[in-house]
Amino acid sequence: MSRVRATSLLLFVSLAVAALAAPQAMGAIVGTNDPNTLAGAMSNSNETGATLDVAPASSTFPDASADAPLSGFPTAGNSFTILTTGDSALADDPNDSESSGESVGYNSPSRGDANDPTTLGVTFNVPSGSNCLNFDYKFFSEEFPEFVGSSFNDRFIAELDQTNWTAAGASSTSPLDFAAKGTQVSINSIGPTAVSAANATGTTYDSATSTVTTKTPVTAGAHTLYMSIFDASDHVYDSAVFVDNLRFTNEDKVKCSPPDIFNGAVGVDLPNVAQYKNGKVVLPITCTLPSGATINCAGTVQFTAAGNALGRVATISKQKKIGKKKYSVKPTLTKKVKVKLSSKAKRVLGKKGKQKLKTKVKVTNKNNGAKKTFKLKVKG
Repeated sequence: MSRVRATSLLLFVSLAVAALAAPQAMGAIVGTNDPNTLAGAMSNSNETGATLDVAPASSTFPDASADAPLSGFPTAGNSFTILTTGDSALADDPNDSESSGESVGYNSPSRGDANDPTTLGVTFNVPSGSNCLNFDYKFFSEEFPEFVGSSFNDRFIAELDQTNWTAAGASSTSPLDFAAKGTQVSINSIGPTAVSAANATGTTYDSATSTVTTKTPVTAGAHTLYMSIFDASDHVYDSAVFVDNLRFTNEDKVKCSPPDIFNGAVGVDLPNVAQYKNGKVVLPITCTLPSGATINCAGTVQFTAAGNALGRVATISKQKKIGKKKYSVKPTLTKKVKVKLSSKAKRVLGKKGKQKLKTKVKVTNKNNGAKKTFKLKVKG
């Protein structure tokens, strides 16, 4: 055997042994500006195309597909999508800095004062029989806790079929956003999208929401989901969102909605006693949502009273409807709502020496369908 052939054979065997001994390649975060790759990492077979509005290609990729488990993702399948305001490659780095991030230096004229924005549009066909779009996400940020309540208020936004959000300084307007309802997804979020340091364990970020599923009504046929993230008031500290499991279901319209800031409750308090004046009950309703909420407590109150309380035969105790009214109260505030009563209820309250009426008030929250019944005395 020639020396050349022997050397070549030895090299081949050495490489083969090394390959067998080497650890298997692990999943990775792969930065990309290809919208179809990003859409494919988080969507299903209904996806038909994608668009991406992001900083021009450079050595830093704000967005990536990922196929290694990280902070609870993927939630379905083997991959998920990462959108950031800086460098997606930092996502799985150790959290050894309070300010990790990358200044992309990008501004989009249509987005006002937003810095380093990314908007991924995913076009898909909703199958017949489905009426609700669902997807999972988790928002992360390096701006917690030092910038909570400040002008540095990065956000994640989800919109269906059109995108029209804009930013002005620390504030932003997003009338079509369904990432959350009653709050904005940022380090200042409240309710089910509030952030914490514990939720970001295993990533480079200082805080994160829990894994959130958001929903919005949709009709069968072609639609586009727009997902955006941006820096507010700076270009440096990164925020990110992990997105996965775009899917379609058939469910009740009330349940097909963003995360419930009311946590399944009616969200209001009523007093034990209310006053009756000029044929109406003056009912104070207190909205228990915190001051940071961007939605009102709203719904209906319906008064009922037992038949015998209205002067009917004592054995007839069936509840009778005696008044109903819509309400809308701003977070933390109390509003007096005037409810017109039925003629029978008015007669009871108008009698001398009998100016009390025991009632029940059923409150229905129009935002989540929650209901609660309060016992209430009405006094003349």
